Amino acid sequence: MGSHPPSQPDPRDPGRPEGPGAGEGAGERACIRSPPGEIIGFRAWRVREGNRLFSIFYDSFEWFPGLPAEGDPDLKVPYYPDGAGIHAFKTFPEVDNYIGYTNPPTYSVFSVADRDLGGSIGYVIGEVELWGTVAEHTIGYRAQFARPIKFLVGLGVDVNLGALRARYLAPSTL
Repeated sequence: MGSHPPSQPDPRDPGRPEGPGAGEGAGERACIRSPPGEIIGFRAWRVREGNRLFSIFYDSFEWFPGLPAEGDPDLKVPYYPDGAGIHAFKTFPEVDNYIGYTNPPTYSVFSVADRDLGGSIGYVIGEVELWGTVAEHTIGYRAQFARPIKFLVGLGVDVNLGALRARYLAPSTL
């Protein structure tokens, strides 16, 4: 695994919530109500056979074509004491840092180089549209609803960005 600078808490510590900007010191602002199209974030997915997308952290959570992913940003759970929801980062460098695409991750256990793909054929980084109840944090968001709007980088020899775009994106965003 990548090393963590002394100033960064170890993300494997169960007391630290995982995800974009979650948890203590993350600078959470009040939740807002947002219509689709106003808030765009960056995230990564696992890609499995058949060009199916799954969340990285909750790797049994499948994203279905044509349907928004739904979460509850107000739900309090042990690993997300500030609330759950669909997570996304504000910038590409933050999601890159999360999975360790170009550099070893600073605060993530999800390094592409170190993590067993668990039945996945690779990863994809892309943009998501977030809406409904959205909690903003310093480096990311937790939203009630999200859907992919752009796939930027495929990680893995069998990841086919064209097939993912055809399966998940509306014709106007291809």
